[in-house]
Amino acid sequence: MITLAGEFDVVCADSFKRRFAEATEDEPEGVVIDLRELTFIDSTGIRILWQAHQRSAQDGTRLSVIPGNGNVSRALRITGLLDHMDLLDR
Repeated sequence: MITLAGEFDVVCADSFKRRFAEATEDEPEGVVIDLRELTFIDSTGIRILWQAHQRSAQDGTRLSVIPGNGNVSRALRITGLLDHMDLLDR
């Protein structure tokens, strides 16, 4: 599981990419990204989540997202990103 907290923007983009690569390097059946503690996401964060979704689809890895509530979830719904991802409610 990858838990994101605080802000997901250009400043932490490379860190997330490394964490996602580490989480998928052993070709797991699935990866969960927990966004409940995220307070802000910009277009970079949204783009990186979309890229993670595309990469998982190519690799045959199930990518699930716990979207949480608030502005981050709203931004992801407005962009349509959550319509393409497997959502978990925990």
